[in-house]
Amino acid sequence: MSDFHDNIFYYYRGPLGKDKARERQLEDNTTKALVNTLRHSSPAVRRGFLNFLGMQSDGNVNFALQKQSIGEGRIRTKRQRLLLGIVPTGSEGLEPTPTSDDSGDGRPDAWIWGDDFVVLIESKVVGGLDPQQMARHREKLTVGSSRPTEPDPRTWGELHGFFHNMAHSLTGKDAWLVKQFTQYLEHTNMSGFVGFDKEMFDYFFTLDDEDTRRWVKSTVAGFAEKVAEGLKDVSDFYEGVDVGNLKRTDSHCWAAFGPATPKGSYRQMAHQTLAISTHGIEVFINIELKRSTDKLKKLALCDRRTFDKQIRKLAKSGPFVIRVIERIPKRPRVFASRPVADLESDYLIDERTSRDGLDYLANLLEQIPLPYVSFRRLIPRQDVLTYSRKDKGGALVKAVVTIMKSFHPFVEYVNGESERLKRG
Repeated sequence: MSDFHDNIFYYYRGPLGKDKARERQLEDNTTKALVNTLRHSSPAVRRGFLNFLGMQSDGNVNFALQKQSIGEGRIRTKRQRLLLGIVPTGSEGLEPTPTSDDSGDGRPDAWIWGDDFVVLIESKVVGGLDPQQMARHREKLTVGSSRPTEPDPRTWGELHGFFHNMAHSLTGKDAWLVKQFTQYLEHTNMSGFVGFDKEMFDYFFTLDDEDTRRWVKSTVAGFAEKVAEGLKDVSDFYEGVDVGNLKRTDSHCWAAFGPATPKGSYRQMAHQTLAISTHGIEVFINIELKRSTDKLKKLALCDRRTFDKQIRKLAKSGPFVIRVIERIPKRPRVFASRPVADLESDYLIDERTSRDGLDYLANLLEQIPLPYVSFRRLIPRQDVLTYSRKDKGGALVKAVVTIMKSFHPFVEYVNGESERLKRG
């Protein structure tokens, strides 16, 4: 596993301290990484970035960090003026945020200027741009002009996409610098979800690298948000996303999809989950707590024919494993888990060969007081990495959403049909 600090832009975080101090440290370092990439690369890279911002320049380009102003005299002579706000992927752009420094006239994070242009940069790594702070920055840029300069919000994800695409045409030092910068944005979760990396899977072999642990968790969170977007047209049921804490001893990192409120209520129902581990990504229907497992038991007992038909129908959508685990109470709210059985879906498609397996499943549900049942489909790690290289992870999102859409009718069957039987 490589050291994150081999990246020239990655930095030592120091003591944990307060969240606001750490946020400010990340904000300063990320802006500095952008400026240093531009400062030390060739004029072609700088021109490309300015063109990306809609600015034209053929001469020298100058940079400054954390300066109140580059001087009214310089600003007055510039025909092209841009107030650039850089925000996290998914931010709403201009929005009051409690992390903004609302005192004084505000110090921009960076300046870029040349013979006929000036760019004032305000960056955020959490939340959006503070309107009052941006208004003060706008005053700095409006000097000598009758036209106010409106903020132009961009995301760190957009910047990552620009440099990522540019890297394919670069060589030598330019290619190395741009690659280091895009990698830094990925490691600090500023790029948004762009796929999974081999080292994320390797983490679960060692469980001993704090930087990678944070990287894995933030990547799973970003991935889960993309998957949730893809489920919006399926059902309002998937309104919420819950991501596991990924403790240092955990062998996987999960994200669950279901109702957002009350918090944790989705666990009382059949819902869907994805989990990344050394093996790849598992997507599964989760029927875990007593309320939902009682529903599944009742379906198997009261309408066995429909129960079997629904499972065979699910098996036709693609291979999966039905995993049954017994939950054994140890003390209040604490359970041990005992694996009981794994049933392969291939044997459940044909009505003639599925009888024994479905009888076995129904008997287990009847006999185990507290079962935990899941319907699991694995995307092997090599397939995950292949999907991740396509469309910056877009192909992987599509693959997982497709699986979840095929699983949804069974989720709906367990959650909805059991209520019908109860009323009947």
